Amino acid sequence: MHLLHILGMNPVHSDMRNSYMHLDILLKDPQKGKLDFSASQDLELAHRTRHLGIKFCFEGTENYRALGNWHAVGAGHFLVLPPDEHFDFHCASKHPTHGMCMDIAAPMLETALGGDEFLGNHPQPYDLFGRLFHAESNVWTRRLFELSRDLARDKRNYDEVLVEASGLLWSLNLESKREKEKLPAKKQTTRDEIHKRLKRLEAYLLDAPTEAPSLENMARFCGMSPFHLLRSFKQLHGETPAQYLERIRMAKARKILQVSEIGVTELSAQLGFMDPKYFTRRFKKYFGVPPSQLH
Repeated sequence: MHLLHILGMNPVHSDMRNSYMHLDILLKDPQKGKLDFSASQDLELAHRTRHLGIKFCFEGTENYRALGNWHAVGAGHFLVLPPDEHFDFHCASKHPTHGMCMDIAAPMLETALGGDEFLGNHPQPYDLFGRLFHAESNVWTRRLFELSRDLARDKRNYDEVLVEASGLLWSLNLESKREKEKLPAKKQTTRDEIHKRLKRLEAYLLDAPTEAPSLENMARFCGMSPFHLLRSFKQLHGETPAQYLERIRMAKARKILQVSEIGVTELSAQLGFMDPKYFTRRFKKYFGVPPSQLH
């Protein structure tokens, strides 16, 4: 089957600079609107979404140009694009790439919300469009990523997966709106921009929990003053960036301890703690037991 038809494109009007035959198509079902692939050579293509699209990346980096910006979707992240959106896609051959596209049509969104009133009485999930999400950001992003991996392994329950994914997207959209309401700015556009910068910092901290950037460096990363960053981050998360980072580290430590026999000294060093005794004290504060008892 022609790849352009699998992607729902018109071969005459689609721009592909490199041969589409370098894609290893693992999942071919255009009617269901899903595509699971890995790329072995450089690939560039242009496409237009027909439905709401979620672009998951399992390995490597997928680059999308959409909504006026380039989005580098790394492993463990996903991007949400609106219906009828043109985008350019690029992946490089130097690094293996494996991802999945999940398209959700309006009727499926309506089913997930319990009726035809979805599009009439409720706003579309605009807060999600063009947003890059880390799989570990919250319970909804974590579950969405789990669904994408489940679907890559077993495609038989695709419709059920789409219904659950639709509900998760809507919950994620509402949470995003609630988060923005916590921010102090008066203008909605200002709250949107601050929220976008804080979520970018959140994704960075989730990707590199062993690093300990200073408040000044985090502020520079966000393009904000240290005072503004500290105040906004605390209003959004109820904790400072340092406290947020420590919580991430502790959650990662517990997950590692539950599946391995690693020693406390080695684990604390892996997570960026210079003193194993300090790491043990902080771990016990979070979970009520020292790390040695989780083996």
